[in-house]
Amino acid sequence: MLRDKLGSSLLVLGSFLFFLFLLNYFKIIYYPTIRRVTYVKVFDATLTGDKLIDIILMLISLGLGILLTKRIFLKRFFSYLIYLLIILEVGALVRWVTYPIYPTSIYGDFSWHFANLEMQIFYAIGLATPFLFVLLFFWWVVKPLFPLKSFDYKFSNKFSNILLFSIILSILAIIYPYLPTVNPSNMSVSVDVIYYKGWVNELKSLPSEDLITYAFSKAAFNGDRPIPLSDS
Repeated sequence: MLRDKLGSSLLVLGSFLFFLFLLNYFKIIYYPTIRRVTYVKVFDATLTGDKLIDIILMLISLGLGILLTKRIFLKRFFSYLIYLLIILEVGALVRWVTYPIYPTSIYGDFSWHFANLEMQIFYAIGLATPFLFVLLFFWWVVKPLFPLKSFDYKFSNKFSNILLFSIILSILAIIYPYLPTVNPSNMSVSVDVIYYKGWVNELKSLPSEDLITYAFSKAAFNGDRPIPLSDS
């Protein structure tokens, strides 16, 4: 059992490094937005900070993983993969949280390593979003070929704690960009604020009987955001 777990862990690590290797090899182009400016960048990221070390670690991990693993359990494989991604996300989160205390140039030094890696993976995978949506929309076509067991979801203390943490985190995510240390000039973070301001001003100039019609049909990209505008 321990041998299989160790082997699965090594396979996950090796697979992740192989994924990074492919993104680097094919020079995936992505378009990150940093400090309100959109850039054109080529994927160039490593887990260890050195591409050669990444390749060596990848080969060792895959080799030992194959030797140690007698049987590959997909559930265990994906569970370990999620653990690895959580570690990556936590590393990135820690750097962002400590930014007000240690405000170095964003992505400018090694302290931003995990944040930079997470950012590049996010934008690189984001390029595949249209294809993933197509697969999702037409999943019903292939679903009969992949019978899945049904699960009974029950509320538990663990679920409640996760939900509470998510709510608190969403509130902090709104407050964080406007902290004096992070945003000393108190600039608007969203690039869409100028549009919302224009729509709200137009709403204020309309008679009350036209507000709902305007919000649902004319404003915000032809009624894309009617409820927030109606509340305004």
